[in-house]
Amino acid sequence: METFVEVAFPIPVQKTFTYQLPKHYETVDVGQRVVASLQKKKLTGFVVARSTEKNHKFTPSLISQVMDEEPLIRKECLELARYICEYHQVSLGLALALMVPQPFLQKSRKFLSLCDPFASSKDPKIQFIFDLIRKSKGMSPEYFGKKYPDYKKTLSLLKRKKIISLVEKNFLPKELPSSETSSKTQNLEKALSLLPEQEKALLKIREAILDKNSNEFLLKGVTGSGKTEVYLQASASCLEMGRKVLALVPEISLTPQFIERFSKRFGKRLAVFHSQLTPKKRAMEWNRVFEGQVDIVIGARSACFAPLENIGLILMDEEHDSSYKQEEGILYHARDIVKLRGQYHHAPIVYGSATPSIESYYYAQHGQYQLLTLSQRAISKEKLIVETIDLRQDTDYLKGQRLLSETLVEKIQETLKKNQQAVLFLNRRGFCSTVFCRSCEQTMTCKFCSITLTYHKKKNILQCHYCGYRKAFVQECSSCHSQTLIPIGYGTEKLEKELSYHFPDARIARMDRDQMQKRGAYEKVYQSLQSGEIDILLGTQMVTKGLDLPSVTCVGVLDADHSLHFPDFRSAEYTFNLLTQVIGRAGRGDFQGRAMIQTLSPHHYAIEMAMRQDYESFYKREVESRRELQYPPFSFLVLFEIAAKEEKLSQEMAQWLGKQIETHREGVSSSGLTLMGPSPAPVAMVNQWYRQHLLLRAQDFSLLHRFASWVFGETKAEFEKRKMKYKMDLNPKRFM
Repeated sequence: METFVEVAFPIPVQKTFTYQLPKHYETVDVGQRVVASLQKKKLTGFVVARSTEKNHKFTPSLISQVMDEEPLIRKECLELARYICEYHQVSLGLALALMVPQPFLQKSRKFLSLCDPFASSKDPKIQFIFDLIRKSKGMSPEYFGKKYPDYKKTLSLLKRKKIISLVEKNFLPKELPSSETSSKTQNLEKALSLLPEQEKALLKIREAILDKNSNEFLLKGVTGSGKTEVYLQASASCLEMGRKVLALVPEISLTPQFIERFSKRFGKRLAVFHSQLTPKKRAMEWNRVFEGQVDIVIGARSACFAPLENIGLILMDEEHDSSYKQEEGILYHARDIVKLRGQYHHAPIVYGSATPSIESYYYAQHGQYQLLTLSQRAISKEKLIVETIDLRQDTDYLKGQRLLSETLVEKIQETLKKNQQAVLFLNRRGFCSTVFCRSCEQTMTCKFCSITLTYHKKKNILQCHYCGYRKAFVQECSSCHSQTLIPIGYGTEKLEKELSYHFPDARIARMDRDQMQKRGAYEKVYQSLQSGEIDILLGTQMVTKGLDLPSVTCVGVLDADHSLHFPDFRSAEYTFNLLTQVIGRAGRGDFQGRAMIQTLSPHHYAIEMAMRQDYESFYKREVESRRELQYPPFSFLVLFEIAAKEEKLSQEMAQWLGKQIETHREGVSSSGLTLMGPSPAPVAMVNQWYRQHLLLRAQDFSLLHRFASWVFGETKAEFEKRKMKYKMDLNPKRFM
């Protein structure tokens, strides 16, 4: 009997493809990887259905190879992929690709090979190529051409004479070596005693695990209140009941203490996924989870797809963090995924934060989440002193002559005299914001994006932080050719220089994306801080996360107003959250903490309430503003973004899309459906693509999703025909 399978490939085509199984492969099941030809290319895909019925008008091609002895995609992950496919209007194959590490999806590649493995030549160029191919484990012709351009003609000649051929090397091996697990008894850390509020929260979570219900809890705990200890003891209870734990954090490499505490408590029973793992190590960790060798998975956003079975508890720390939303490719939010996984496994979900998102706290206030509150700082009983420094009165700052106010310099000096540590937060990289020409009054902008270039003095380059374009800094203006360029604004690099001037004997470290690019760089700085080898740490958002050090007693925020000016209805919320998080880095030990906030807007409610660590007042003020403007949580949003290489085409197609939406909106129940735009994106050009935004809003998410999905599906072909970019973002977190 003939057997046919439907195969989904990780390509942007919203259909599956029918193939016939050779007789020796007839045991292939749904979820296994196969290799098959598609448009003369061999691709790896996933079997998503099988049948013995021959209802095709054509003769299907044969499957070339079966990659797995058992399905890699289990029933739950296939259901997740189907949900993502429908919800985000993407292909099933691309959705399935989220479920496995990237190496599992490697397409077949062609490599250079000697037809005669013992070939030799008296021609030095030819002999060089022979030796190179023999030494390399696999070299593609593309890599060879880039690395050795002078030898390309010789290589072409050897290929024509069939002395060298191209061979296809196969994908990933069927089996990966598992990471070693220790069988030795480990000295694990014991649980800490809990405060009454912690005990109450833990009891509620334990009951939900025991009852196997998928309740959603919001654990709102002030900074230093002991949320992590609640996570640890809830996880221990879950393991005692024979079930497993999935824990998400915003960025694993920025939260070493979170990992450290879980490791000390549970030893080798956990697997960790983070961005700095090599593809091979990520695949090995994934394999450990797949084979059931671990009880706890900790990871960033993509770990929500880990093949963990029998989940009894899901943790989502810092639930307010926008990094849980994927901003490229499939625009999923990890919250949506863990909610489905919680329902599938009948497991409770705990969303934790000192500053919950406005939407989450609103849902907790209205019964959609169960609220658990930790209001006492478990780590430090000393009062935290928070002060503002009004920069409107600082003439030297306003003239651009300094970044650090006299008051902040004095407080840092006092801190260092006590052999304590200081942390400074400035959310701008580089030496200065940009370079300005005094003659023609032009700023240096990226030639690919509508954004100014940031000056990095150490490397003497101008760089775009959107597309990555960089060029050497020269004193001559590219517009008028005069030599009157001056740096304006500031960044972490300039702050580092000023700190070195004020504190020449201090050990200073900088933590921003430029400094943390090397693998292990963050851990190195963290360990140096922990051991007291750093006196002053300065940095961008990285310093607001994961630092729990008793010797950090002084925190300074240099430009508290920066995020207030983003063109985003959440700008006040982002500002409040950032300030609250960074203020919370001080006074976490036995010493009194002090936070100094430099600002030009000392009376803005987000800054005033962050100073008081008063989330409740901020929430009440912000939620009323959202109610008046009908923004989330009082509505739902869909952002359509289109982009073209020509500005005029981008504008014309945005207008066309707006008319399509307005026309078809009349044919549905349009109560509450509002269209805003089209308008240029706040950063109108990125990497030579001109971008336009249209925002659709409604109170009924089901109606909004159905309508937006229909519009996207009906209009997508028009944009593809014009080779434009087109995406639909459900409940967007960023609007830049």
